[in-house]
Amino acid sequence: VRHRLRRQTTDVVFRTFRPLWITRLTSKFFDTAGERVPNPLAVNRALARLRPRLVVVRNPIEPFSLVIATVARLRRIPVLFYTQFDLHQKPSLLRDGSRAFFLWLYRVAWITPIVGDSSRFPRAHRYAFFVPLLAPPVTAARRRAAPSPSQPVRIICVAKLMERKRHLLLAQAVHRLSRTYHLTLDMVVPLPDRRRSSLAAALLDFVEQHELSETVRFVSPMPHADLMARYAEYDLFVIPSRDEGFSVSLLEAMAVGLPVVCSDTNGARDCVIHRDTGCIFRSDDLDDLCSQIEWLIQDRARLRAIGAAALVRVNQLYSPTAFYSRLMGAARARYPRHFLGNHRSMQTG
Repeated sequence: VRHRLRRQTTDVVFRTFRPLWITRLTSKFFDTAGERVPNPLAVNRALARLRPRLVVVRNPIEPFSLVIATVARLRRIPVLFYTQFDLHQKPSLLRDGSRAFFLWLYRVAWITPIVGDSSRFPRAHRYAFFVPLLAPPVTAARRRAAPSPSQPVRIICVAKLMERKRHLLLAQAVHRLSRTYHLTLDMVVPLPDRRRSSLAAALLDFVEQHELSETVRFVSPMPHADLMARYAEYDLFVIPSRDEGFSVSLLEAMAVGLPVVCSDTNGARDCVIHRDTGCIFRSDDLDDLCSQIEWLIQDRARLRAIGAAALVRVNQLYSPTAFYSRLMGAARARYPRHFLGNHRSMQTG
């Protein structure tokens, strides 16, 4: 934000809180999250010093978050609850009722970066709002030229080594497509150790059994700035995760101008217009994943054009200006008396 909105002066201050002594004691005897409960008096002193105009609380069901929200509201500071749940989703009496209760009890608004299925479920709580995540500023070098037919299509995947990230599914898709197309896959992930993880063992065994060591490569994680620069070396970003909240790496890839592929259970699917800025495949469906990747890579000019469209979409909907406008819109809707007039008054807080 500071890089893109140069008219603002933004400082980041970190505050840590020691947990309550009673929760430190109980955590020694019980498997609880008590050690994450901060001392409310310390939180109150910190808020008194910082004097924020707005407090955003992540995961309000966590004890830590509830203490922060409670102290902030007692000090009459506006609060927004942030989660990665769909704004529009199938109604649930228990979920919707508990959410409405917390919004009423704390007099807060709820924000999420995931729109969900607004066509099937158009209704949402009056104080629930979509606020996009912020795409990172890109200072990396320009992307390489579109690959010629003699060059491989370079695919990158950035995801932790977890079952729901579905690395093996992507390796299987690349293996199938490599019979017809010249391509490579780089997985940015801690180098797998088969002795410590059955998932790593299965992934390494698959690569070895199908002689994919020259096609599927593992790249060690790197500093974020280096990763953003490295995106420019690739032609396509694929993240096959299932039941994912929001894959920030997908947004980063689009910000560099890469076409992207994700599953229909990834919250980041809202960023993607199918076969316009990328492709969406049916979660855990190998055939559909192969089909979507093939549709992109079989036409090199199309691959490049869709990447350009992805960059335009990020600049329009996930820019600092779009983020700030949506965030302040949610704050003003819930707390009109606090944020009357020019929204630039927030810059002092």
